[in-house]
Amino acid sequence: MSNAATIRAAREAAGLSAREAAGLVGVTTLTWQRWEGQSSRATEIPYAHWNLFLLLTGRHPVFLLSSRVEG
Repeated sequence: MSNAATIRAAREAAGLSAREAAGLVGVTTLTWQRWEGQSSRATEIPYAHWNLFLLLTGRHPVFLLSSRVEG
């Protein structure tokens, strides 16, 4: 799993604030800050949320999201 420094670096590389990153993956800003270790109650980011963040910011090491236009 990713550590707090890695999470923060990925967010900063994506040019997002903690609030924007939290909104991207559907959690509160406080939760995101806990994942980055910015709270006395630091917690580990869940695997699914980390992978969602990487996918949505185009930084996933294996997968790439693409839009599909029907019609």
